[in-house]
Amino acid sequence: MVALAAGGVTFALVHGSGGHPTAANRRSADYRPSPSAQLTESLLSSGAAEGTDFPSDFPSDSPSDSPSDSPRVTDPVSTDGSDDVPTDSAPPTSSAPSQPVPGPATVDATDGDSYDMRVYGVDRVANCAVHSYGAGAHQFLRAHPCQNAHRLTAIVDVHGRRAVLSVITVTFGPTAADDGSGTASDFADLEKAPATGGMNDLIREGHYLPGVAHGIPPTEAFEVYDDGGTVAIFDAWWLHGHTDDQDSDLVSMEDVLFPSSLTPTG
Repeated sequence: MVALAAGGVTFALVHGSGGHPTAANRRSADYRPSPSAQLTESLLSSGAAEGTDFPSDFPSDSPSDSPSDSPRVTDPVSTDGSDDVPTDSAPPTSSAPSQPVPGPATVDATDGDSYDMRVYGVDRVANCAVHSYGAGAHQFLRAHPCQNAHRLTAIVDVHGRRAVLSVITVTFGPTAADDGSGTASDFADLEKAPATGGMNDLIREGHYLPGVAHGIPPTEAFEVYDDGGTVAIFDAWWLHGHTDDQDSDLVSMEDVLFPSSLTPTG
């Protein structure tokens, strides 16, 4: 157990067995569609903003959707975090591969393998507290502002089976008391703990994928990694059929995708 103080409130962070979080930790009572997501969901249910089926030729480079039928995505932009008004995006600060843009992509893993995927949404936000849910996460991020966060959603080919993937990479800059690694480690513990909330994924904020439910399912593969001043939050589940809690094939994929071009720090 780790005691963590933020904004005058102390949170008890309990590590699960083996150091791995569970999907139940990620899905607290506070994880529900945001108002913008609820509006989009009502439009989808009425047929006013329908997506398309996933392309049958995945993951080829051929066009999959017409402009009028394409799923809603977010262009990679930097925002001031207060009202999400886009500003010019800053150039990457490292030599790591840049984050994929919406469309087909191949991502190299740390074990020498690679994964073909179709990216549906990417963005970069500067105010993580605005894009968080749950009192614990919200108060922590207000007390310890992030430097930025990159968010991505994709459908991935995992050895011949399609999976939905959400990745959130949160970077904490150095302060007078910390180089960022201590804050990142504390935030990783908070993300793993039950009922503390966390960062909003793109799906929760209304950026839906075609053929995918409008929320992360109760059973999925949820992993949190931290390295230096960076925390990477992975959620993955099978596009079709049941997903076991902490499915071993999906966890294995997540384990080798950090660090990668899916987890930029600039």
